[in-house]
Amino acid sequence: MKELHGEFDYTIGIALTRIEIWVESCLNQWINRPTTISQYEKNRFETLLVLFEEYQTVALGYYWSEKGPRDPMGYTRFILTSLTIIRSMHKKLCDDPRFTRLKQHSINIPNLMDLFEFLVLPNCKDMIRARDVWTYFSEFHHNTYPDLLSDISDGDAFGVYYASQSSVMNENIQKIRYQAELVKQQKTQEVKDAKQNYERLMNAARYLDCRCYALDYGYCEKCRLKQQADRITVNVYECPLPCEREQSLAVIFELQMPIEIRSYRDILWQFVNRPNPLPKPCMHEWLQAPHHDKILGLFNTGPDNCKVKLVSSTYTRYFYKSVTKSIDEFFAKIV
Repeated sequence: MKELHGEFDYTIGIALTRIEIWVESCLNQWINRPTTISQYEKNRFETLLVLFEEYQTVALGYYWSEKGPRDPMGYTRFILTSLTIIRSMHKKLCDDPRFTRLKQHSINIPNLMDLFEFLVLPNCKDMIRARDVWTYFSEFHHNTYPDLLSDISDGDAFGVYYASQSSVMNENIQKIRYQAELVKQQKTQEVKDAKQNYERLMNAARYLDCRCYALDYGYCEKCRLKQQADRITVNVYECPLPCEREQSLAVIFELQMPIEIRSYRDILWQFVNRPNPLPKPCMHEWLQAPHHDKILGLFNTGPDNCKVKLVSSTYTRYFYKSVTKSIDEFFAKIV
């Protein structure tokens, strides 16, 4: 988009049209052409992701408004272009022996039928294209295995299955658990040391009398020691991997999924959540949590700017507890 609009001095409308024509007429040939060994050729799925992100952002700003489509025919082209990209990527993935299981999973695009009812199709060619696209997605809509964007820890989820078949991912799960156990032992010792410090201060205060009444301001030694003890806290530790096997497989897949799947899923997610995709409120990125970024970050092979990320409803960065609590309460479970 930037090259078309900037370098070639195309208007936004012409730049969008050229992309739409290319997707309709050349995408399948481009994505299926023989792979070269050239170090300069970027993964085609990554290239499509960059193209789609720029195209959707510009197209929605140009064709769409808060009140609805400002250019119904342009918005129709946007829908068909987006779905054509998603279909081409999905077909390519299904043809890859690594991802053949994807054929058994559903593709869930909310309100797909309603979306097609609002398309403006001025000629027979557009109608045929729209029918072909709708037929393709309809064939996968009722598949029993979950789609890539929901139930990712389900026993039948694609990521769980893929990770369970990967020796590398299973080995990395064991490495993460080993590192997590070391951190847990360190946290246990930290809590014990804090408890001992608490007891030391409280014992020192126990044999003193309160003398605050004799002071013009501040606290006496007994109250000062008790306040110092009460201020001793330890932050809660959250294990970076769930205990359940399916959930741990889902986590390692999220960290190390093939770039083809990640790119495809990011495009699908952005289209489903158009025009303003935002994360769910009260959800926190796991890789931003203090214990997670140190352990999981070492095993994360995905780009920093991916749209679908590991999140949790629990968050421990500023979650501290008094050392009077039992040791077990300093270890949170992932939700």
